[in-house]
Amino acid sequence: MYRPTAPIQMHNAKLALVDGAHAIAAGEQEFSLAELKGSDSSAIAVLLDWQRQAQKKNQNLNFTDIPGTLLSFAAVYGVDTVLNGFTSASVAAPPHNHHHH
Repeated sequence: MYRPTAPIQMHNAKLALVDGAHAIAAGEQEFSLAELKGSDSSAIAVLLDWQRQAQKKNQNLNFTDIPGTLLSFAAVYGVDTVLNGFTSASVAAPPHNHHHH
């Protein structure tokens, strides 16, 4: 379980991204976001990036303990599926009966 320990904001987003990337490289798939209360919208970019990195390894990250503010940001950007681990139509999901290219 990887747990970022501070809100992700513009000034530390790069750092947070790198920390999370190390966790992903080490095989972490559970990310607890409880400490991300007070993050700004740059946190969403970081979460998206982490999810992309995991998908390159054919993994899906599971974000837990998501603060309400992050959920609101995600909804605004239309990426709330990311926080649920891309369960619906995800890049890494096995193809369903119908797929359109």
